[in-house]
Amino acid sequence: MSPRRASRGATALSGVLLLDKAPDWTSHDLVAKLRSLTGEGRIGHCGTLDPAATGLMVMLIGGATKLSDDFLLQEKRYTATICFGAATTTDDAQGEVQQHSPVPPQVFCPDYAQALLAQFTGAQDQIPPDYSALKVDGKVAYRQARKGQALQQKPRPIEVYRARLIQVAEPDHSWTVDFQVSKGSYIRALARDIGLAAGTHAHLSQLRRLSSGSFDLSDATCIGDIVAATDPATGGDPLAVADFFVPRETLLKVTSLDRLRQASIAGRRVGPCVMTVGVFDGVHPGHQALLAAVVARARATGLQSAVLTFDQHPQQLLHPGHAPQALMSLAEKEEALRACGIDQVIVLPFTQQLAQQSASDFLLKTLPSLARAREIIVGSNFRCGKAAEQGPEHLQAILRETDSELKLSVVELERDESGMPYSSTRLRQSAPDAAIRCRLKNQKYTSS
Repeated sequence: MSPRRASRGATALSGVLLLDKAPDWTSHDLVAKLRSLTGEGRIGHCGTLDPAATGLMVMLIGGATKLSDDFLLQEKRYTATICFGAATTTDDAQGEVQQHSPVPPQVFCPDYAQALLAQFTGAQDQIPPDYSALKVDGKVAYRQARKGQALQQKPRPIEVYRARLIQVAEPDHSWTVDFQVSKGSYIRALARDIGLAAGTHAHLSQLRRLSSGSFDLSDATCIGDIVAATDPATGGDPLAVADFFVPRETLLKVTSLDRLRQASIAGRRVGPCVMTVGVFDGVHPGHQALLAAVVARARATGLQSAVLTFDQHPQQLLHPGHAPQALMSLAEKEEALRACGIDQVIVLPFTQQLAQQSASDFLLKTLPSLARAREIIVGSNFRCGKAAEQGPEHLQAILRETDSELKLSVVELERDESGMPYSSTRLRQSAPDAAIRCRLKNQKYTSS
């Protein structure tokens, strides 16, 4: 079901998207396009690129905008072409030429070039270009520059971690340089200052961002692929943008589990699949029977099997003083689920926002943003939504009323020798925690 185009927070999308920006797109253009395609108002990015520049843009969608501080301070890497012999108004090829000057012959000597670049490595103060989005005395710099008003730009501390010469092109009067710099560094300003240090003038003629922190351009996609997958006008699904999100395990290398929880990030969308939903604390024999039904159905239909579980027991958030002790760690639970034959485990942060969500919104918005499920199989005791308001029959009614193609199937609960359904609560009551954990850790998982 497509998300409605609405105000801030209109969708259940939450993730980090890596884009390879094409020339002539502004950072604002990308934000506006993604808002239009997804219906999600909360979209930002971790560092702009000038319109003529290309390369990696780290886009934050939905709740992931809360992670901007985690990524903004990261260093960035670029391939830049510096053209000698002319200064421009913008310090790049988009501006008007202000001054021509001869280029000293030594500029075309690779040894000289690398030695000069070495002088620009390390911590330093940089005067930003006049044409920038920075504010000077409360006014946007580039707007004042366009009016011809003189600016008093203040030096800003930056650091150049690497400035490695790639090649010298004497016919083009240019260098190609690999720069690795801190947040807030202007490569245009480096080109300008390098030209002056070489006894001439220079400007930036080309720029391509290769990485931002741990994110690499090789993992990015272009906006055209996003349009093809999400535009309803061409049969796309607005939620398909989640198919391109950075995987959760990759984000955990960059930020903490607590931060992912705050941003409600589950990672890249899974599917097509047959799935089930639950806490699955302990993955006991009752769980195993349900999981076996999911695996069997997935194999019969040629789909993946998937489980949507949570990063913490709901009671840990709702009633922290009375929350049950977990029978398994999250890592142990994921291992046990996969040992039962499950192909994909989706871990959704259980947050206050999720706890307040209706069963309908969870079923029609949150689930589709996480997995392209064709069928959901649940136990007869399954409950969903705020205060566990809806059981399987009500959920089936929701799907019928909305003409959803999603199918919801119900299986009876597996019972133990006493005739009682297996449950994590009864497991906790039956033996000390240590004994339970030992038994669960060593039990045989099957997917038959």
